[in-house]
Amino acid sequence: MPVDEIVNVNSLTDVTDIPIGSELLIPGATELRDIPETDLYGKYRPGPVLHWPLAGREILSRFGEQRKTHVHAGLDINGEHGEPVLSAADGTVTYSSGMRGYGKTVVIDHGDGLKTLYGHNTALLVKVGDKVTRGQPIAKVGRTGNASTDHVHFEVHRDGVAVDPLKHL
Repeated sequence: MPVDEIVNVNSLTDVTDIPIGSELLIPGATELRDIPETDLYGKYRPGPVLHWPLAGREILSRFGEQRKTHVHAGLDINGEHGEPVLSAADGTVTYSSGMRGYGKTVVIDHGDGLKTLYGHNTALLVKVGDKVTRGQPIAKVGRTGNASTDHVHFEVHRDGVAVDPLKHL
């Protein structure tokens, strides 16, 4: 569904700031569904709505895709080199450095067992212990670590288990 159609039908002005709990009309939808969030093991776990980490919305790889050696634990979101990567919610930076496979990485603890991870960045704008706010720039898009194109690898963890970020965005 093109975003423009959803914007027009719902008279939206800022798609990056839709209030939590808003009901949106989806053109062509035939029924109302509640999609529960599950982790990689199929366990249900509800959670908060998070801020999209980039201005762009093109998803290169989805959560749960089978790779050669593992299951993909996040979303790969296409971005322009140097574009700001934004914090998904208020929290405290618990990691800001290089990480094997992920390159330059930021991890933020949002409390209540919720953490987010942002990988493959070209630059890190925060350090461990920094308090960040929802939508604050924390890094810049790159292709460090195991990456073949500029993008951000975005993970959401509940109680130490990766869950589908799209259920929170």
